Amino acid sequence: MTTTRPTPNTAAIPSSVAMHAGVLPPPARRDSDFRIIGEHLRKARQSNTLATRLHAQGLHQDAEQQNRLTHVFLQNALSRVKPQRPGH
Repeated sequence: MTTTRPTPNTAAIPSSVAMHAGVLPPPARRDSDFRIIGEHLRKARQSNTLATRLHAQGLHQDAEQQNRLTHVFLQNALSRVKPQRPGH
């Protein structure tokens, strides 16, 4: 039986157990998800930096609007990290 390699954030899980339990998506999807999650997080960081700058300049409404965009980027990243359950 093969096992997935542990990373700093995950423990080793036997591949057959992980695949049957729905823990691991197919390898190509995982690579794509990691890249997409990284891009969403990069955009969220940029958006947060801009919101902070706008707030410091006294542009509070613009900062709030930018924060809503930051929230969208974070939600997009989380949706890739936590796959949606069917029917939810």
